[in-house]
Amino acid sequence: AEQCIRSGCNALKRYEIKSDGEVCTGGISVFIEVFRVAPLLVVCGGGHVGRNLIPMAKMVGFDVLLVDTRAPEIISEAVSLADRFERVSDFRSGLCALAIEPEAYYVLCAYSHAADCAALQAVLDKFWAYAGMVGSRTKIDSIFSQLRQKGYTNAQLSRVHTPIGLDLGGETPAEIAVAIMAQIIAIQHGKQK
Repeated sequence: AEQCIRSGCNALKRYEIKSDGEVCTGGISVFIEVFRVAPLLVVCGGGHVGRNLIPMAKMVGFDVLLVDTRAPEIISEAVSLADRFERVSDFRSGLCALAIEPEAYYVLCAYSHAADCAALQAVLDKFWAYAGMVGSRTKIDSIFSQLRQKGYTNAQLSRVHTPIGLDLGGETPAEIAVAIMAQIIAIQHGKQK
């Protein structure tokens, strides 16, 4: 069973029942079915990109936690799409306070540079499988500069996927969401770092 869990593969095993070293007249066949826990996608921001990303993530097997500072009625469509919603007073302290598994995937697509910066600061203090942030090169450079001044290193910042997503050429929120999910899937399956 341990080997099946490690490999993630189901198996049918046959075990002969022995008594004092002698094979009895029977045995037992056991089907071992491995149930994988769905990976967690933490979407920071329930705006245009987040609303498009959540259903795509669910389609490919992710559980989705939406985190936002805004009231649920303001981002009601995104809240209704997510598996879980956490309203936080601010992204920095709110994300730090949440018990999120270290294998989580983070997408930072909040409503302002300041909100994304606060969310990224919290994420950099956690363990994660993936972190990416939506934004122009100018926005990213500005946020990274602020975080370097707070003591974060270039090595820490280089792990964050910016610009987020695979370069598929799209510009609409739905196209950006497809590019983000494509990158996350590639990383999940070891096709990209």
